[in-house]
Amino acid sequence: MSDRRCGASIGGYVEYIAAPAWAVLALPDGLSFEVAAASQAAWVTAWHMLTTRARMLPGETVLVSAAAGGVGLAAVQVAKLAGARVIATAGSEEKREFARAEGADKVIDHYRENVTERVLELTDGRGADVAIENVGGELFTACLGALRKDGRMVFCGGHGGAVVPFDLLPAFRAEWQVLGARTGTTQEHKVVMQHVAEGKLRPRVHAAVPLVDAREAHRILEESE
Repeated sequence: MSDRRCGASIGGYVEYIAAPAWAVLALPDGLSFEVAAASQAAWVTAWHMLTTRARMLPGETVLVSAAAGGVGLAAVQVAKLAGARVIATAGSEEKREFARAEGADKVIDHYRENVTERVLELTDGRGADVAIENVGGELFTACLGALRKDGRMVFCGGHGGAVVPFDLLPAFRAEWQVLGARTGTTQEHKVVMQHVAEGKLRPRVHAAVPLVDAREAHRILEESE
């Protein structure tokens, strides 16, 4: 069952739920439900994007968009764990400092700076080996343009714009690989949860709210806190 997908219960507002046996996994000792929930949605996805889809190698340069968000932060940590150099983007100074504290080697303001140009500057014109993109819209295009020849971009989101322009000419001339990604497999889920339990990966839980306060949880997300 290694190809089974372990999807988070996004949109499932329930107190109790019935699930098929293959979808239920035991948590390592000492791992709380709150941290496990955060790990399943973002860290397992980032692990799948970097290790399975991008096949990232130690020493490569990885560009991570929106690095203070769930998948972005997870990608920073997973990339650093694997020995990569990380260039991260974020939209506020507070979030950029947060990304630095989590291991990003260089940070870019994706609202005020040209992401493509800055990545090329930071890599002496070579470009990033891998880009992890989870926003969409203009940031998707900017990250794609920041890749080196034969670079790989893996994307998993589109809340910043699900429909983007795609210029075929630079894509095939540079032999870019553009790869979609969902969440990870059962085996990847187990590996990530063990890393979290051992402290090698560190999900950050901004807030845990009761079901009755679901509206507040949406406000936190919508205001990008």
